[in-house]
Amino acid sequence: GNAKHEAEELFKNFQGIKDDAKYPELETYNKDWQKVSPVLRGFLAELKDEKLNTVFHDPKYPEMDMPFFEMIAYSMHRESYLIGQIGLWRRLLGYPAMKYPGM
Repeated sequence: GNAKHEAEELFKNFQGIKDDAKYPELETYNKDWQKVSPVLRGFLAELKDEKLNTVFHDPKYPEMDMPFFEMIAYSMHRESYLIGQIGLWRRLLGYPAMKYPGM
């Protein structure tokens, strides 16, 4: 669908960190994660090999044309990297460590 996360305006179009912005609390991101996870899990479970082998194409980013399988793998790697960066920045700024929900 077209669901948007709570901080959509702060992050759309690859915006960087803004000194004067008010960013949501960590709980807001956790709630977004809980909303999107079951939807994404269902989508991935239903994917067929034919779809995984077709090329993902976004006219705005032709350099990103690649099979859906590779796009999914790239996206997972990118998310993992970004979560690691968030964890590092939290530590550098003196915030408590991130924890998996329920742990």
